[in-house]
Amino acid sequence: MSFDQLMQHAADIRDKAVLEALKEQRRPPYDPTGSPRTRDELRDALAASRQIVLGQGLAEIPGLFQPLAEMPNPAGFVPMRDQADGLASALSTASGATNPLDGRTYLASLAFSEIADVRTAIERWHGPTAEKFRKNFLSPFPHRLDNQFTMALLGRV
Repeated sequence: MSFDQLMQHAADIRDKAVLEALKEQRRPPYDPTGSPRTRDELRDALAASRQIVLGQGLAEIPGLFQPLAEMPNPAGFVPMRDQADGLASALSTASGATNPLDGRTYLASLAFSEIADVRTAIERWHGPTAEKFRKNFLSPFPHRLDNQFTMALLGRV
């Protein structure tokens, strides 16, 4: 079933429910003499028979689906999901990181692999500025990157 066919499926569900109700009431939507009917005659008989059982709440079935039909088409979100997926791939720091929501696996991105080289390069740098840089940037960097990766995964949902 596609999103575009939602209301037609709701009408089909209603029609099946009407047929079942007619069976229970022993009121078949066919010619009681047993003569075969054309498709149009059967449709008309079903519509007439439907009036008998609609008082049982079956007419409301398509209306129950109406709020869903008024929602945005899910296919419209695919480009945004693909962008979030690309972002998650770029932010992945662990090889084989898995999205717990859909099981998708991401390879480690090499974009931030050089951050470890920065720590090595500044080992001989001392003083208050060096300590603040290590404390406020280098140390929390992997955690912040992991948080951004998680946010990208959530944006993919």
